[in-house]
Amino acid sequence: MTKVLFVCTANICRSPMAEGLFRQQVREMDSQHHWRMASAGTWTKGGHPADKVVLKLLAELGIDMRGHRSREVSERLLMASDVVLVMEASHKEALCVEFPDHAAKIFQLSELAGKTQDVIDPVGGPLIDYKATLIEIRDYLKDAPAKIMELINSTS
Repeated sequence: MTKVLFVCTANICRSPMAEGLFRQQVREMDSQHHWRMASAGTWTKGGHPADKVVLKLLAELGIDMRGHRSREVSERLLMASDVVLVMEASHKEALCVEFPDHAAKIFQLSELAGKTQDVIDPVGGPLIDYKATLIEIRDYLKDAPAKIMELINSTS
């Protein structure tokens, strides 16, 4: 089983989007490989639901994240993950400093597409910003299973 952790700042918008989109993608694959995915935040208080706009946009795609509750990144979560995909370079830097033993498995989500770009946080912005972020995350997750396995193999 391959375990993927998605990380953003508050764990109410971008990382739940990525977790939900990836869960749906994996569910639709015809594969014998098993995946487990989770999400967390670098700067959050636990227990908050996903942003209402995120829940609405994901529901329109048939993804139910109503049970999501925010949680902070921890040593235990990192130990339980094979790869950690963060939304911003600052997330990667912070996690690598705080948890240096896990640095080799921390990547920006955009690295799945051969880039090193931040995924902009749309929280508090207009609906169009949320939609743009969702599309960006979905694009980065294109072919994600194979690319995630490549990242894992490159760090082994």
